Amino acid sequence: MSEAEPSHGDWDVVLETNQLFEAELAALRLREGGIEARVIDQSYRQEPLPLVRSFAVVRVLVQA
Repeated sequence: MSEAEPSHGDWDVVLETNQLFEAELAALRLREGGIEARVIDQSYRQEPLPLVRSFAVVRVLVQA
């Protein structure tokens, strides 16, 4: 993992997306494969703000 990638304690980011449903689907597939996964929704939902990457980040994490 490079220093630019965010880390959350013992959890590493495996996916960043701007849609919660995409992250939930990815986490579900990981869990089905026996990998513990968490979804962290850090998106900002204030209308009429367009989809700006820095305001719409949803991360999928797996245990390191």
